Amino acid sequence: MKILAKRNLLAFLLLTTTAVANTEHLTPVDINSAYYKKLVTTFQSGYRKEPAVQALVLPSLANEFLTGVRTTDSGQEAFLMEPKYSVHMFQVAEAVKEGNERARHYVFPPDIPDSYLENSTQTHSKDISDDLSHRLCKIWIQELHKTKTTARDKRILLDPTTFIFSVNTPEKEQIKGQTIDPDSGTSVRAISNLAYALRGYALGDISQSELEKLTSAFETQHPSPKQLPTRECVKL
Repeated sequence: MKILAKRNLLAFLLLTTTAVANTEHLTPVDINSAYYKKLVTTFQSGYRKEPAVQALVLPSLANEFLTGVRTTDSGQEAFLMEPKYSVHMFQVAEAVKEGNERARHYVFPPDIPDSYLENSTQTHSKDISDDLSHRLCKIWIQELHKTKTTARDKRILLDPTTFIFSVNTPEKEQIKGQTIDPDSGTSVRAISNLAYALRGYALGDISQSELEKLTSAFETQHPSPKQLPTRECVKL
């Protein structure tokens, strides 16, 4: 019962934003700024300046994780970073300190640190071919190139998952876009599935050939428009 109550409360705290009206393209990143700061700080080693593509995945009832492909001294690698505790849990802890009555009923682990800055992470990585890393980068660029603002509707999604995609530019900046539970059959759903596939590959749950098949399926079903700027992918 405690676990159920914990999940229900966390779901309530997470479902304070409505879904975007159009899930056929990415939209500008729009989540709680304090929460986003905690996320970026927690996963800072995954947001280094080397050529890379990233997918930050925020499930409503599970720990967040950062996955992607990046350049290393020895070549390219797929990587996955997982925190010991949900970063959002620290948001709830702050809500408790601020007097939020609903947050007071949340059951925290007995050994949770006092600060999110003490939240440890674990990194998994696995080598990936230059060709596949470059193709995945082009897919990221393709979807980020279509990012645009859209109106919000009044839908409230049960247990929503937010995806924040990004790519490092030659100017040492990042292009970012997000989606929330995109519709089936869209390219945004397909790239979201690739984010989970990268996670599985970094963990050793799927092979590189399986990841390549998913990449090829994306390229076939959602071909890239002509003259797409892919300078960010040159070194991947």
